[in-house]
Amino acid sequence: MNRKNLSVAVVLAVLLTLAVGYALFSQTINITGTATAQGSFSYNIQVQKGINEEAYSDDVYEIGNEFGSTGTYAIDFYTSYVGSEPSSASILNTGNNVTYSVNFTKPRQRQFFTIKVTNTGTIDMEVNYIDFVMDTPTPTGTITGKSGTVYDVSDVEKCVNKTITCADNFILADTQFSITRNDLTLVFVNERAYNEVAENTEDPSPSVIIKPNESIYFIIRVVLNDVQYNSAIKEFNITSTNNINLVFNQATN
Repeated sequence: MNRKNLSVAVVLAVLLTLAVGYALFSQTINITGTATAQGSFSYNIQVQKGINEEAYSDDVYEIGNEFGSTGTYAIDFYTSYVGSEPSSASILNTGNNVTYSVNFTKPRQRQFFTIKVTNTGTIDMEVNYIDFVMDTPTPTGTITGKSGTVYDVSDVEKCVNKTITCADNFILADTQFSITRNDLTLVFVNERAYNEVAENTEDPSPSVIIKPNESIYFIIRVVLNDVQYNSAIKEFNITSTNNINLVFNQATN
């Protein structure tokens, strides 16, 4: 092959390569599949009787009942109610299920518990505490009437409804007394998380994003009602055992 023909061949080869390259780059490429966020989703649950000192602070803000209040203000408000703290109470968690128990021996006693959840992963955690499931308390124990007769706590309603014969004339309010109140009373987050919730006022759902190394605090209150002045109850020993199931999800955006 002479030099002239070789030059022509080289030029044609270059032009062909450029044409193919252009065709490749000018095509529309469709990619299908599922993208998965990289990182770990994990959290730690700590429970305690009473109120966590970190929650009793001006550095956290309430996003539930006392929206926008600092921990100091909201906790002082709820603990100012008249009523002593029971001498016996306990709380423990197994996985995402938290069980807490209180023994009541005086009217209007109340017990607070704290559940602290920390995002220990590397991706955001979404908490929507409307998804939490709290059971209806079913107290156990005894109630002593003014006659000195000792009744099972479940017998009081039967006495009122006259389905059993009782030595004491219990009133309707006594059935309400023997049913304890079990409330998720306060929820605290840091200022960043609070500001995000406060900005999203059009969304009524109590949903909040907890970033890695941040915590959220849930304060539970268990209360025994007061005894009415005309009650036939003389004394009592009531134990209320309750459960709450916690739900946490990986944030989707």
